[in-house]
Amino acid sequence: PNGELVGYVTVPMQNPTMPCFGGPDLKTLFVTSLQRTDGSSESDTLAGKLITIDVEVAGVPVGRFGKES
Repeated sequence: PNGELVGYVTVPMQNPTMPCFGGPDLKTLFVTSLQRTDGSSESDTLAGKLITIDVEVAGVPVGRFGKES
């Protein structure tokens, strides 16, 4: 609650981007990865992919975007 770091998650890709929590209990971490166009990510088989990781700490719900009533 106070912003203290309580842990970290190591991901199996070279260029992770945009992590977010989801799933029914918000304990699934979704992570996308960058696929570079200059060919430098050819050795990264997860480049341009979406992976999921089960985590022990739940994320915080985020409101949806949309028109206000």
